[in-house]
Amino acid sequence: MMERIIKAILKSQNTPAIIKSRQRDLQILVDTHGISNVALATELKESSLKQYLREKKPRITAGLLAQAHAVFSSEEYLKASSK
Repeated sequence: MMERIIKAILKSQNTPAIIKSRQRDLQILVDTHGISNVALATELKESSLKQYLREKKPRITAGLLAQAHAVFSSEEYLKASSK
């Protein structure tokens, strides 16, 4: 029973609408910070990042976006980018 519940929760975290929303968020980060900086913040290669942005069903995890948001909202990044 618990296995079914956990699988349902995980499946609901990766619906097509949520995945497309993550893709839009990633594109906004690229538009704002540049592909090189987003690649560094997500620890992805630029080619992988470009592929995620053009795929119809990209496998972008919430953790990947959280990591990038943490980098770009950090005091160190904000200080360095304002120079």
